[in-house]
Formats: sequence, structure tokens, C-alpha cells
Amino acid sequence: QTILITPIVAAVALRSLEDFNSEYTEQLRAIGLTGFERAQTLLWEARFSLATAVLAGFGRAVAEVGAVMIVGGNIANVTRVMTTAIALETSKGDLALALALGIILIMLALAVNMFAAAARTRTGGSMMPRDIPSADVMPPETDVDVNSLLRLQDVLVRRAGRDILNVPDWSVPISGGVTALIGPNGAGKTTLLRLLQGLIKPDAGSLHWPTGPAPSRAILLQSPVLLRRTVASNIDFILKRRSIAKQQRRDMIAQSLTKARLEDCANRPARHLSGGQKRRLALAQALAQAPRVLLLDEPTAGLDPTAANGVENMIAEAAADGMAVVVSSHELGQVRRLADRALFLHAGRPIEAGPFPSLFDNPQSRELTAFLKGDLTW
Repeated sequence: QTILITPIVAAVALRSLEDFNSEYTEQLRAIGLTGFERAQTLLWEARFSLATAVLAGFGRAVAEVGAVMIVGGNIANVTRVMTTAIALETSKGDLALALALGIILIMLALAVNMFAAAARTRTGGSMMPRDIPSADVMPPETDVDVNSLLRLQDVLVRRAGRDILNVPDWSVPISGGVTALIGPNGAGKTTLLRLLQGLIKPDAGSLHWPTGPAPSRAILLQSPVLLRRTVASNIDFILKRRSIAKQQRRDMIAQSLTKARLEDCANRPARHLSGGQKRRLALAQALAQAPRVLLLDEPTAGLDPTAANGVENMIAEAAADGMAVVVSSHELGQVRRLADRALFLHAGRPIEAGPFPSLFDNPQSRELTAFLKGDLTW
């Protein structure tokens, strides 16, 4: 029976891992995990699904064995299996005893399931030990002089035979401040951010970071994915990769959660948070990487004004601390509140760039003028 159920277990487990991989892979790549570390993390996050696959397979095997026992496994009307005892007493006509045994079996099954649910609730949906050493340690960051410009030259990104990003020449200061990427849907903002993070490579052209090596970067994706762990464990997952001592990590987690206004949620399952809380936690994860450059893809999309204001405060504080921030946004009011400079993209091409607010006050192109008036430009 074990041999027979192996293909079933393997098929269900593979499907679960494929689903988790499609959900997590870009987020884990953005954090900078190696292939081995991503596989390790995916196996841990999918552990309950994998356990379910194994239990389902062996449940089928037990059912097959039980059927054999019912048919020919009883010796002198004695059995050690309750399901067989129920069948046996039913065949003997003792329905009262069979019913009583059935009720006991159901109660035992419910008790086991309730215990398992309570255990998962107490651990925030995670059975993860408090301190699991990472497979590899992130190398120390290289000291990079970022007090100059990042320059893109003749950068081209193509998909399905179509140019989705075409940047002949664009420079952006990465010594600090906030640069906003604006433009209609499909303008290339997300593609540009993913390019800057290194999640995709250009089909042509090059990126020239100051002094050569790229500075440390972190990205908040438009739909961030949180680990199936507690709020604090999501931050700790990032800090472990920086080879930070356990006690120092605890202090840094407390500071991160305070900045994100999540100190009362430290032990809650991250996936049980509200939309605004999840976005603040994802931003806290990005900031925990201590990046020189912070890339944000519509960080307040879908949030109410109060939740959006909390995220904006975290962005403003990061910029005030000297971090260079590049943020895409459809909220022009948000751009006015946060940005020092802006780049307007249209149909994958940069149309206008300049300091803020002069770019909005005196647009030079027909496309930006129309966009600021609320006319959709495609």
C-alpha cells in the first residue's frame, strides 16, 4: 500500500510546491535568497500542505488495509481496529454497541482535530522553532559611494516581441530623497523598478551604478507576500540573513515594529493582519534589509487614507534618514507630499523628468499635460 500511494502523494505534493513557488518566488528573489535558500524556505512554508498530502495518501492506505481486515482479518470475532469492530457488531446485529463505538470514534477524531487547530493558533500558524540558522550568511555589504547618479543608457526590455520599456538615457540621484515614477497603467513603472532591483535583465543597454558595484537595494512589490509566520518572525527572517546576533535581532525587531506601529501585533499571524498592517509589515521587511536604495511599487494601492498615511510616514522617515527612495504611484497628491523629483513614463518611454513641484507646475509635453488633467493617455 505504501508503494501504491507514493505516486499520489508525490503528485499532490508537487502541485502544492508549484503553487507556493508561483506565489513566493519573486518575493524571495527580491530579498536576495539563493536557489537553495528559496527551496528551503518554500519547503518550510508548504510544510502543512505537504503533511496533508502524506496523511491523505496514508489515510487511503489505512482504508485499504481496514477493508482487508473487515473481510478476512477477524480472528475468533476479536479485533484491534475500531472501524472493524463497528462493522463486526453491525453484522452481529448489535446496533446499539456499533452506534456507541461510532460515536466514540467520531469524538476522538474531533478531539484530535481541535487539538491540532489549537496548536496552530498558539504558534500563529507556524510550528517554526525560534532560531533556525540560515543555510548561508549574506556577505557584508560593500561600502559604495552613492553620492552621484544612477544612469540608464539605451535600456530595452521586450516581451512577446513588444517593447515594454525603452529608456534611451535617464539619470537619477541616489544619494537620498524621493524620486517618483508616474504615468498611466502600462507605462513601464513596475518594469523599471524590477529592472533596478535586478529581478529582470535588459534585452539591450546597460545600467551604470555609481563607482561600479550596485548598492544594496530592497523592493516592496505591488502585491507583497508575507510568510506564514508571526509578524515578528517575518522581520526576524530578514535579519538572520544579515548575520546579526540573536539579542540584537530582538532589539531591531522591536524597533521595526514600533516604526511600523505593529508592536501590539508581534505574535499575531502575519496573514491575519488588515490590508494596511500587511503593507506596513512588508515595508518594515524591506527596511530591515538596510538598503541604500528603496524601491516601492505603488505602496499604498488599495489602502484607505488612514492606512496610506501610515505607509507614507514610514517612507518619509526613510528618506529623511538618507535613504534613496524610488516610488511608483498613481496618487498625484501622494507624489506632491513625498517627491523631490519625478519621472513621467508613457508607453514604456520616459517623457519628462525634473525636480518637484516644477515638473507639475510647468509640464512641457502634451502627454504629461493630459495626464495631469486626468485624461487617460495610452
